[in-house]
Amino acid sequence: MRTRMLALACYLFCLPLFFACDSDDQHVNTSEGDIEVTITPNNTRPVYRWSDGAVKAVRVSVFNEDETSLDLVWAIAADDGQDLIEQPFTHGTVPENCELLMNLEPELNLYGRYEVYVVRENGDSGRRAFTPNDGQ
Repeated sequence: MRTRMLALACYLFCLPLFFACDSDDQHVNTSEGDIEVTITPNNTRPVYRWSDGAVKAVRVSVFNEDETSLDLVWAIAADDGQDLIEQPFTHGTVPENCELLMNLEPELNLYGRYEVYVVRENGDSGRRAFTPNDGQ
């Protein structure tokens, strides 16, 4: 039963990813959404920050070669769906009371093009496109 619940939670967590990227706005280097997101370069493990307290999930996706879509490479979520993930948050870490949902890139490609997405229990979310070597 726990495996089915975890699979359902992962599916529900990842589903918005397929609708989150529009080819007209994917190159925007500013934060988008209800939550302001900033990135501080830190080699292949950038530090993420966001406005107004903790979030329930963090996911990082990489743009494909033609930059028309995203592929999920790393994601975590709070075990109970509550806002437990505090900032600043270093890529690749898994806080207590959180579950690692995707771990294809625990360290990012220094020159890859990524997007970080955060979401709160109340549905507020934010995202930002960036390159690890400059945070922009």
